[in-house]
Amino acid sequence: MRARMEDERRLERDRREKEQMRSLLARQMAEKNMREHAEKALNDEQAVIWRTDKSNYELEEQRLSRKIQDINKEN
Repeated sequence: MRARMEDERRLERDRREKEQMRSLLARQMAEKNMREHAEKALNDEQAVIWRTDKSNYELEEQRLSRKIQDINKEN
């Protein structure tokens, strides 16, 4: 009887430990997914900023080029 009770307690303890491990792993996976989504959002935001900067740079280069051409025409 004692051996059976001890086996049942051991099995219950093992079951609880496995459930805790599953819970921990599920929580870690959720945190990893959240980090990946946050990183992707940050990368997307950075890409938008870079596109805007590139566009502004190209516009400024065109403006300077036209200004130089106008000065050269005057001379």
